[in-house]
Amino acid sequence: MVFLWTGSFSSLLHLYHDLAGVILFLFFFCAIVFFAPEMGGYFLEIPNFQEPDS
Repeated sequence: MVFLWTGSFSSLLHLYHDLAGVILFLFFFCAIVFFAPEMGGYFLEIPNFQEPDS
C-alpha cells in the first residue's frame, strides 16, 4: 500500500490535531443550530415568538 503523504510525521500529527478541533466545533455548532436555536431566550429573544397585539 502506498501512502501519498509527502510531509513529515510531525505535520501529520498537527493535521489530525486540527481536524479534531474542527470536528468538535462543527459538532457543537450543528447541535445549537438544529436542536437549540433559541438558546433559552439568550440568542433569539422571547418577544420574537409572541403574537402581536391587534
